[in-house]
Amino acid sequence: MRKLLDVYCKHLLQEALDPVDEVELEKPIASPDSQFVDVFCVPRPNRPAPQDVPILGVVWKMSAETCSFEPCSKSPTVNDLRTLGRKQLSLHLQLCKESGNKELPLPKQWVLSPGRPHGGLKGLKATPMEGWPTGFYSSGAFLDMWIVVLSELPLTEETRLLRLLGPKKMQQRVLAEIQGLPKNDLSREWWLEIVGKMVYFFDENRDRRKPSEEQLAMTKLRQEFEQFKESLIRKGKAEGKAEGKAEGKAEG
Repeated sequence: MRKLLDVYCKHLLQEALDPVDEVELEKPIASPDSQFVDVFCVPRPNRPAPQDVPILGVVWKMSAETCSFEPCSKSPTVNDLRTLGRKQLSLHLQLCKESGNKELPLPKQWVLSPGRPHGGLKGLKATPMEGWPTGFYSSGAFLDMWIVVLSELPLTEETRLLRLLGPKKMQQRVLAEIQGLPKNDLSREWWLEIVGKMVYFFDENRDRRKPSEEQLAMTKLRQEFEQFKESLIRKGKAEGKAEGKAEGKAEG
């Protein structure tokens, strides 16, 4: 299940960020051993404004410059963060070589942690960030590693996409929030489209000949998304009928 959650987070970020960033998954990094950046983002020219991609919320601001996302299925330890820091510095060296510019800024690294990594925050001397929602911590300029503690995020519209990257209970709460959106909410169709794309992804990655434990889990998650999407459609139809009846009575 842990690997499934990692794959899910990467592809959800890819789908959500596609309108505003050029997104690459598993970006290789030249180093003595094989390393890959989970999600690497480069802002598109003339990227849409925040109000044009409402589902991104605070993620629009997070991805407004070249950066990487590292979703974690469990709260990272100090050693985990050291490994991520080495990956970030290797990425920076590679980007400098590719561009021929040694002065390129170090890209931000967003570490998404389901819970509070007490030892990691203490080891990095990370501090809460002003101007960002609760749950955002920064390590300082040397690493420019930003840790987002998903369990500490406020339950607001701007954090909805981030919380959808969290554990199952957190995902279920977000799905309930989306299901409760009024029909005239501009973000509702965006969410429905993202959910539809994620259903397609899980369907494409099934091996019908030899379903492993992970693939069975993926199938179950895919079915949950299908059921959720169908419930949204049914709710919309019901609201439409109710609205039509009300208008008919008023005209009568």
